Amino acid sequence: FGLGLVGLVAYQTQNVGIHHTSTSNASFITGLFVVFTPALTALRYRRMPRRAVMIAVVLAVLGLFLLTGARLEMNFGDAITVVTAFAWSVWLIGTGEVTRRFDTFALILVQVITIGAGSAVIAGFEGFGEITGIVVIAVVVTGIGCSAIAFSLSAWAQRIIDPERAGVINLLEPVVAGTIGYFVGERLGVSGYLGAALILGSILVVGRGTHS
Repeated sequence: FGLGLVGLVAYQTQNVGIHHTSTSNASFITGLFVVFTPALTALRYRRMPRRAVMIAVVLAVLGLFLLTGARLEMNFGDAITVVTAFAWSVWLIGTGEVTRRFDTFALILVQVITIGAGSAVIAGFEGFGEITGIVVIAVVVTGIGCSAIAFSLSAWAQRIIDPERAGVINLLEPVVAGTIGYFVGERLGVSGYLGAALILGSILVVGRGTHS
């Protein structure tokens, strides 16, 4: 149930963030969970972060600075998406701690029900909008494929690998989303692409440190 609440925060902040920033920005900022995960793991278990993590944090902050327009401020969409990245890192760490103690199907079922019920309550206040065929398809694809199935695979995999390594494997997410954003016409500009490259670099630094 607790992991479901964390997932609810991640989904809601991500949906809000996408309304106020580009798909590319949202995807690369969400990718920061790969940096947050080892940092929070170090805090959770009261051990100093590895040098690779500290280097990655510096690269990620610089990359975020450039990606958001090289300003000492972020727009609302970018800022709320940072919360998304933080929530997903908490979810990975929490899943890593409980996945070996519980049946994977039961664990995911309770989470999906929690996220669905919480989202329904929020939608009840905000309204469901116009429900078209495209909306139904989007709900089915993201609800079943990107949530239930993806959650199940991730939880099952974390019976074998640690949260830090799971986060590193997920580094393909911002790459794929950024590529899709490019093909649908989104352009980050020179500063934005440099920032995105630094964020990816920070993710790779964490990954190399995790395997060392």
